[in-house]
Amino acid sequence: MLLEYDLSDKTVLFPKNLHERHDAAIAACKYYADEEAQKKYKARRETLEKKYSFEAFGYSIIVPDSAEAIINEGKTLQHCVGGYADRHVKGKTTILFMRKTRKPGRSFMTIELDENGNMRQIHGYKNERYPHAKAPLQTFGWFIDAWQKWYRHGSRRGADGKPILEEEKTA
Repeated sequence: MLLEYDLSDKTVLFPKNLHERHDAAIAACKYYADEEAQKKYKARRETLEKKYSFEAFGYSIIVPDSAEAIINEGKTLQHCVGGYADRHVKGKTTILFMRKTRKPGRSFMTIELDENGNMRQIHGYKNERYPHAKAPLQTFGWFIDAWQKWYRHGSRRGADGKPILEEEKTA
């Protein structure tokens, strides 16, 4: 199977919204066949990296390098982001990865932004649907807030390419 979904997982086999999940899977499959879309994505990715790529406090925000990376993210974290790959590549939504800086290749959290840069959702493994899970914003809200403040104020970077964070003003 092209997407290699784990059909032994009940949330994959019996999704809450079957039509939406089906359409997302079909979109992901179509992406693999669309080489032109992959070429156009390269330019979009460069723009997204300038605006959203971020590293601070031991965490990073990374722009996916391909639709395949988004599909693999969904497989690894066992959630539906793979179905968003085509929409991300076409600019209809923005998918970003949150990583531990020391492990940039290891899936951790997935973020979706709307066209205005507002966060629609952030999810980790199985959308936090397991007994000891905590909501991502409950645990990492402080990091997400710092990142959003940075990109909303122009995504400023130093000569070394690292983000310039707003200094806390003291009275």
